[in-house]
Amino acid sequence: MARFSKSLLAACLILVAVSLAAALPTKERACPTNPRGPGKYTATIRFDGGNRDYILYVPSTYPGFHSRGTPVPLFFVLHGFSNSIEETYVNMGVQKVTEENNGTIAVVPAGHLASWNGGACCPPATFLNKNDVGFIRELARIVAAEFCIDAGRIFAGGYSNGGFMSHRLGCQASDLISGIGPVAGHLSDESEFPCRPVKQMPVVHFHGTDDRTITYDKAPASWKRWASINTATNGPRVTYQREPLSANRTLQVALESPPFAPSKEAPTHGPDALTTEAVSLEVDPDAMVLHLTSTPPSTCGATS
Repeated sequence: MARFSKSLLAACLILVAVSLAAALPTKERACPTNPRGPGKYTATIRFDGGNRDYILYVPSTYPGFHSRGTPVPLFFVLHGFSNSIEETYVNMGVQKVTEENNGTIAVVPAGHLASWNGGACCPPATFLNKNDVGFIRELARIVAAEFCIDAGRIFAGGYSNGGFMSHRLGCQASDLISGIGPVAGHLSDESEFPCRPVKQMPVVHFHGTDDRTITYDKAPASWKRWASINTATNGPRVTYQREPLSANRTLQVALESPPFAPSKEAPTHGPDALTTEAVSLEVDPDAMVLHLTSTPPSTCGATS
């Protein structure tokens, strides 16, 4: 398994949760009553001819414990190829993300034999053409039957193979998914599966410039294609911004990632496979696409 920084992956998903979960307003409505208490739960469902496991985390801040009618975001965290849901739960900082983000509920589902049918990646799920989009839909239905989920704030993010899968969900489950945050996984070519979202899809794409497993060279094509898809999609545009931004404005974000000592092997896969320690987010408000690139440490800070 490729070596990656737990702290940076956790920071990436925290950033995804904060930026996407704030994108749309919460609406009061009737919600399910008597949910289970806060904590981590592991469960199994039967789907697509086999058993599929998942971890559900319900934060102590879930408002349904104290009142009715306050929907919360649902966040799917998708593991990388060959990774387990348990290590993903720990490495991605799922508990921290949910506890600190307004009652957000998280689900860490398991792909078929630790793989997702993300299009270009990865077998055996791709070879067997597993219906992983349908699996995520079913999990969303199950969670929403017990908890007060805001249907307008269901998000998916994932690492590596999970990044590929989150792109696919943005393409083929846009009626369910409100935004995606792929980490070290690119959007598959049209030949792998059609990308026809029914609405604009907010995308936060993280990719290390020195990633030697899922190389960076295809990452720019991914966000450019999403920009094209979102621009061509009919319907209202909803863009969340903490402050006014021009299309050329760059926001630079400090992510916790201590430099590796020369005696240690630097990461070769993931968002921290960078030639520099600082990273930046380039924001295109019109296309609703953000992407991560490296930048020299001397230029840290917001620039115009």
